[in-house]
Amino acid sequence: MIARDTVPVKTAQGASEEGSAVVLLMPRYPTFAGRLVGKLLHRSTHIRVKLDDLGSAVWRLIDGTRSIQQIGEEIQSSFGAAAEPVPPRLVEFLNILIRNKFIRLTESCEVKSVE
Repeated sequence: MIARDTVPVKTAQGASEEGSAVVLLMPRYPTFAGRLVGKLLHRSTHIRVKLDDLGSAVWRLIDGTRSIQQIGEEIQSSFGAAAEPVPPRLVEFLNILIRNKFIRLTESCEVKSVE
C-alpha cells in the first residue's frame, strides 16, 4: 500500500510537446559500448515515446507538488468514464514511468495501490 500523499517527480530531461501529445525521449543504448556502436552506425541515440491523451495529461500533472491521489482525481474529473478504472490505470502508467526512469517517487520506488 502506498500513501495517498506520495508525490511523483519528473527525472526525464527529454520531454517535448508535439501537438497535444507529450513526447518522451528514452536512451536507445543504455551502455557506453552500445552508445559507441550506435554512433559508429549513425543511429539515433534516443527512442521517441509519444504518449496518448491520457498519458500526456498525467505527465503534465506530474509537477513535483501534486500527490498521486490528486493526479487521479484530476484525471477522473477531466476524462470521466474514458479514464475508468482510474486507480489501476494510473498505477500501471506510473510504474512504467518509474521503470524507465522518467519519474521517481518521494517516498517509495514502486507504486502498489492508490486505494
